[in-house]
Amino acid sequence: MAEITLHFDRSVKPYDEILAILCDGEKVHYCFSNMAQDVIVFTDRRIIYDDKDGLIGAKHDLLTIPYRSFIKWHTVNAALIDMTALLEFWTIQDQYKITTDRSLDLMPIHKIISSCVL
Repeated sequence: MAEITLHFDRSVKPYDEILAILCDGEKVHYCFSNMAQDVIVFTDRRIIYDDKDGLIGAKHDLLTIPYRSFIKWHTVNAALIDMTALLEFWTIQDQYKITTDRSLDLMPIHKIISSCVL
């Protein structure tokens, strides 16, 4: 099982290329980015991770993780002295650790995952 760690530090609006791949009726709830211009999108059905490559981010490596593939997950919001919050989840193949800036509240994302999995 591979462990994949990603960090995002700001909330952004989803861009057109992401919106173009959404299914009919699929809604974006949260979209985060980082200094490398990578983007992670939380919809009502899945997580979409866009790993941008190249100097201008012209190459997009898209990964979709449907919530139904989650085995378990947990979130940790930042406390007073913490610098980051954490969303960690496991699928049959991989373990993902997504850290975010302390200002980003992960509890609504936990609720989205719960409503889709349970």
